[in-house]
Amino acid sequence: MIGYPYFFFPRWGGRQPKGEVGSRQTNKDSSPNSSKKPSPEVNRPQTKATGGDTLPLVFAKKSSTCGTGGTWVQPQIIKKSVWKGKTKYLTAISQGNLAATPTVASIYYRGGSLSGSRSTPSVTKFFKSNADLTTNKLDCPITGEDYSCRFDLKTIVLEIAAGGSRGFKSFSIPIGYYYQAVISTHGSGDTTNTALEMPGTGLQVIDQDSGDDITDDWWDARPAEPETTTFTRNVSAAGSATPCSPVGFVSDPFPTDLYGPWNGYSDVTGYTGNRVFVYNQVTVNNQYDTSVSATNGTLDYVRAEYRIAAVADPSSPPTTDPITNQPTDYTSFADTSFVEIAGDLEDYESTVSTEIRPKNEQITMFVEEGISVTKWSEPKSGGVYTTGSSNKFVDLVLFFFELLKRQDPASTTTLGQAVEESNLQSLAAFEDNYKLWFNGVIEQQVNAIDYASTVAEFFLMSFVSRNGVYTLRPLLPLNGSNQIDVTTLTPSATFTDDDILPGSFAKQFIDNNERRDVNASIAWNYTTCDDIGSENSTIVRYSTTAIDAPLIQFDMTDFCTHIDHAIIYGKFFLARRKHSTHQIAFQVPILTSELIPTQIIKVVRQRVTSRGDNRTETEWYQVTEVRHSTDGISTIQAAHFPVNASSIAKISDDVVNGSFTVA
Repeated sequence: MIGYPYFFFPRWGGRQPKGEVGSRQTNKDSSPNSSKKPSPEVNRPQTKATGGDTLPLVFAKKSSTCGTGGTWVQPQIIKKSVWKGKTKYLTAISQGNLAATPTVASIYYRGGSLSGSRSTPSVTKFFKSNADLTTNKLDCPITGEDYSCRFDLKTIVLEIAAGGSRGFKSFSIPIGYYYQAVISTHGSGDTTNTALEMPGTGLQVIDQDSGDDITDDWWDARPAEPETTTFTRNVSAAGSATPCSPVGFVSDPFPTDLYGPWNGYSDVTGYTGNRVFVYNQVTVNNQYDTSVSATNGTLDYVRAEYRIAAVADPSSPPTTDPITNQPTDYTSFADTSFVEIAGDLEDYESTVSTEIRPKNEQITMFVEEGISVTKWSEPKSGGVYTTGSSNKFVDLVLFFFELLKRQDPASTTTLGQAVEESNLQSLAAFEDNYKLWFNGVIEQQVNAIDYASTVAEFFLMSFVSRNGVYTLRPLLPLNGSNQIDVTTLTPSATFTDDDILPGSFAKQFIDNNERRDVNASIAWNYTTCDDIGSENSTIVRYSTTAIDAPLIQFDMTDFCTHIDHAIIYGKFFLARRKHSTHQIAFQVPILTSELIPTQIIKVVRQRVTSRGDNRTETEWYQVTEVRHSTDGISTIQAAHFPVNASSIAKISDDVVNGSFTVA
């Protein structure tokens, strides 16, 4: 995950400013139409991926029961197949390996669960690691007879006949391609004596190249077939047990065996003119054979499905691609989780043009278990960390560093040398104690360090660097049970005037406007496994704060799926705003003992005034930065972290025991 978004505003007049490299994709990633998060828009068309799109990262885990984790995703499709009566959508769900395949019941399509569709749907996950494809670059992770990693293997619909609508037929197989075809029947109930009839008097033939109507010329070239001919569909072949085909029928592939070499070769003498046949006045005949009782099923449509390829046997890819003339290499498909949704998913609608089109609506799926990662948040088992899905922010941060390591395989730096591991399990327990879980989709290009540094605060942590090693630290002191400590604090260090270099102490007070009473509004995702998630907003305020006080909003919809998470962050923000009044900076001789950002220190100074009211001032602070210089001086920056008379942190005590109103 690389890159960082930059934005500019064009000036009126003057020279057109230069666009940043890659800005097109950055702008597309930030567009609501490209979002992988659920949209409230009803009947939203299915979004499609294009070359260069950012591959999202799905990081989630349902904690226990429905409503305690997981995330809803609206994926873009990268390939669509229509073959043997089924429609298949192939989506690239996430970087990494999904720990579990989403279930049929957890995928929503056309306003309901996929499990309620009119045929037996299925969900399949495809994944191969980088190691797998490095060993064999021709080992395509996307298996199946109707699409693969090859961009020149695809399926197309060349004919649709829909009852009560119109028929559409087109011949436009590229010259030099191999092809196969099947006919499939779609509908419900009994259709074994139900056919579609299309009178020749309603036929239009359009030259696809010129757009000219060539109907008369077409009939003139077929003197043995009068215009009064009635064309039929769904009529069984000779020798069949029933006059017409049942719902779900799929013909044998033609012109050759499905699993053998494709001998149907399109050339100049084969499918020549690119023509479109439009059958108007399509009617349904429920008693096609008058000697047999009528059937009362619903025949929705009959479809002619073709699959085409540039090679005779797509299941055995050549070592040199016939299109690009480059060595065949599928390693770009490595370390990506592809999910295929298959079933009788399509309906069709007439258009004013010479065709009928499928009505494709957005797929939405509940991912109960996101990508499998190393679980640094759990103790080692047999001397190694286990792997699997996680909702721990600490595991997400460590996974970022694994990605960075993959970008530079030659680096000798190990993950343990880049990130401090000693406190990760304690922080994970802290996350569980307060339901500070990460369940979401990272869908835009981000810088790993910037992202971790920015988002950590929403998990009541700080992502800092010390001695060349990154670490996560709690923003509030924790006790032995990994809960917020509301007992007497012991400072990590105490500094007096004897320690502080003369003239180096500086204090900056926070503007009063930044400390006035406000309401905190936190947007988060209400996520349940049996209904598409929606955004919620929770307002937190001190009980003494007016309901019409100014409102400050925080967007946590990218990762927060539990109200407790939203509430505790709101309390922390308000408590820190209320009690922390200033920041300080000072210098001391080089520190010989380690001082880490987020640790609590005490500063004791003598206040000397000309009026003679000298007194000792003692304040508590939280370290925000420590810098060491080559001239033997350490500079410390810290934020006010006040305690009460019992040396209990006021911010911590308010978060745990304060009086708040939640709406």
